[in-house]
Amino acid sequence: MTYVQQASLEDQLLAGFHPLVEIRVPYCIRNRAWKMQRLYQLIQYVAPIVGLAGITMIIIGVQGTPRNWTLVQQSLPLVILALVFRPQRGHPMYDLMGMQGSSRRPVAKPEDTPEAKEAKAFLAEVIEQNLAVLAHKPGDLAHHAAPAKLVPLLPGAKERNRSWIGGAPMLPADMAWPEVNGLPMLFVAQIALDELPEGIWGGLGPRDGWLAFFMPSEGRVDDDSRVFHLTGPVEACDWPDVPHSFYFGTSGDKAREALATVGFPVAQHPPRFPVAIRHHEGSTETRRSVGSDDNQRFAIQEDYDPRSLIYRPFDTISACGFVASLLSGQHQALKILAGNIERTERNLQKSENAEDQAKLRISLANDQQERATRDAAVAALEDVYSRLVAGPDSLLDTDATDALIAELDQIEVRRPQRTDDGTKWMSHSVIDEFWARSVSRDVFEIQLQEAMRTHPERISDSTRARYERLWRFDQEHQYATMGGPVHSGFIYSRARNPAFLLEIPSSELVGWMFGDVASFGMFIDPIDMKAGRWDKVWGDILN
Repeated sequence: MTYVQQASLEDQLLAGFHPLVEIRVPYCIRNRAWKMQRLYQLIQYVAPIVGLAGITMIIIGVQGTPRNWTLVQQSLPLVILALVFRPQRGHPMYDLMGMQGSSRRPVAKPEDTPEAKEAKAFLAEVIEQNLAVLAHKPGDLAHHAAPAKLVPLLPGAKERNRSWIGGAPMLPADMAWPEVNGLPMLFVAQIALDELPEGIWGGLGPRDGWLAFFMPSEGRVDDDSRVFHLTGPVEACDWPDVPHSFYFGTSGDKAREALATVGFPVAQHPPRFPVAIRHHEGSTETRRSVGSDDNQRFAIQEDYDPRSLIYRPFDTISACGFVASLLSGQHQALKILAGNIERTERNLQKSENAEDQAKLRISLANDQQERATRDAAVAALEDVYSRLVAGPDSLLDTDATDALIAELDQIEVRRPQRTDDGTKWMSHSVIDEFWARSVSRDVFEIQLQEAMRTHPERISDSTRARYERLWRFDQEHQYATMGGPVHSGFIYSRARNPAFLLEIPSSELVGWMFGDVASFGMFIDPIDMKAGRWDKVWGDILN
């Protein structure tokens, strides 16, 4: 999901000092891009100095007696870097060096306008922040004490913990759903403070009520994130309409889109995951790598087969989801075919070569024939789907599931394959369609999670065992934390020596992603925390 806005002066500076920019970036990675742009602006200030130093070193090396070719070789990377990161048009250094005119003289600019003063203040802040990062020396501080580990419980767990991530918050009756920039915020977590370890944050924080964490649906996570300390009675709240789904960037996105396309109800936010709160042993920065050899998600990608007893539909709802994923695969293939046909027809009109025209006509005929088989497959799948939707929500026994799989296996599509002898037509079942396989796998997991919460008796022992092993793996490295030292990846937040309120990692189990498979953190100055100034909280995305 993206958004477009007229840029503020700050964004004009970050975009290269152009007066108008169009910003079109996902909300949860914009903060990272903003930091990188600030760093790039600073590099452009330094580049001319680095280049001058490199040229000076070359002159010394060449003119020295004897000539110092090692010095010359060492200076070349400096010159290259200076050229790569040279100030661009609109950058203050560009004007200061007189690069915009042949005279090479600085161009006078008014410095007393509000815009110029705001630009200077912003640049001074950028420099100050980066100097603070360079000067920062990490160390154990009192408010780093007693970090907590927040482990999401498996779907369907019987424990009734009073802290959770995802789902919806519980708020006081007189409290409206928080908004920022005129839009409803996204709920992240609600933590019961009396469940946290003794001494967390060095005893600065409260021990009663809850902390409710929210992030902006659109905007900047640093300025627009919010934390509320809730005391007294609270009650369940329903999510308001938000500009877009909270799900972002996970593999389950296409699965939810597939379900929504056929009108299947899809929640716009992750389900509620109660968390077990424990004292965190060791560094909170060390987590198991998702790329480790025993990653269970990689294993399921290899052995997933919807015909097997483990992965086949288990009730009417999961059967509807499976057929919806197959329909999604056909729609994706038809979309690509439509583009191919349009392009071939256009090329056929332009071509004046008889041999090329003949090849294009064959290609066009093949694509049209394949499209006809896919249209027929879509009609057959829609018929199966409508029959399933019309039936009651119930468990599918073995005979009913076998009959459904057999019926779907009879729905085939044909694809042309070019050979030396011409065109060979290959047939395969819609179940084996390349476009649908990953979607059907993710749809199955989404619906399995929900069934574990609502109808666990419908799940076979083999399916339960396979996915609980997967989810336990996710638990092991996708848990949240509170307290402890700030990670080195939060480079700007870390330099401020804040109290680490919360870190939520990207999670396939929960169904959200922050940045580039990174984490979302929330921070507060220890002085503000002691004073209960929760309006001073800020957010950050792990770099």
